[in-house]
This record gives sequence, C-alpha cells and structure tokens, in this order.
Amino acid sequence: MASQNVGSTCVNTAVSVGGTAVVLVDGSSNRESLTVHNAHATQSLSIGGTAAVTLADGLRIVAGGTFTFSDYVGPLWGIASGAATDVRVMEVL
Repeated sequence: MASQNVGSTCVNTAVSVGGTAVVLVDGSSNRESLTVHNAHATQSLSIGGTAAVTLADGLRIVAGGTFTFSDYVGPLWGIASGAATDVRVMEVL
C-alpha cells in the first residue's frame, strides 16, 4: 500500500496539449511528487523543464503512458505530436 504524508494535498489537472509547448504545472517548492499521464489513444507527449521542450529532445511519454517524478519542484512543460492531446497531471503537495 502506498503512503502519503499527513497533511498532503493531491491536486489533479487536465491539460489539452498540442504542437506548441504549454505549461502542464507551475513550479512549487511544496511539491512532494508529480505524475503525468498521457491519456490520448495514439498521440505522444514530450515533457521538459522549459518552454523550449520539443518532441525530439523532451522526455517522451507514449500514448497511454505515465511518468512520476519525486522531488522535482520546477515547472513542467509539454508538447504533443498532435492537437488536443489529453494530459492528466496529479501533484502531491
């Protein structure tokens, strides 16, 4: 069973991502963990720490894939291989 620190808050966000990089989540010094899920059926998502992220140099999350960060407090940006890519973000503060 996974545990969570007492007093933690879980914030869930849906973001529509296309071919231009967008902020998936702002930076937070209170963040304990961050999970990003690419909920699109066919399109890929690339994530990175700046607006300069591209499909070629970002961390690729395939369709249906999920990635979790621990101890990352900076902003997270995303860019997708197509329009209206459904991305879900869960941030534990």
